[in-house]
Amino acid sequence: SSSSSSSSSSSPSLSSPGSSSSSLSFMIDHSVCNIQRRDTMTLEEFDHEYRNKKPVILRNVNNNEDFAKRVSLEALVEDYGSKTVVLSSSNTYSYDKSHMSLKEYIETVVDHGVSLRDEANTTFYMFGDN
Repeated sequence: SSSSSSSSSSSPSLSSPGSSSSSLSFMIDHSVCNIQRRDTMTLEEFDHEYRNKKPVILRNVNNNEDFAKRVSLEALVEDYGSKTVVLSSSNTYSYDKSHMSLKEYIETVVDHGVSLRDEANTTFYMFGDN
């Protein structure tokens, strides 16, 4: 989503090639990432070409209400809440793993968050082992 701020902030912003911005802008070199980008796609196309096969970057989907409903926390808990997820310690020097249901992870970590007082070796996140 593209939102603009009326305050004079010095934070960097991303802009498309060829566009200009008064704040610091970055050019994105798409040759570095070879993941295909799609603006539109049917569910059938996704199932046939991408599901469990290869990644895809979906662009311009911020107004897709059906997609938003499917990936809401409520829908994820309803559809996948009983699935076990692997969590990794946030401590750089620890390789500890923890297992819990997706529902439990969302209810304990996502909904309640972590604080700066939480020790890294007791804080676990989903990093991609799933």
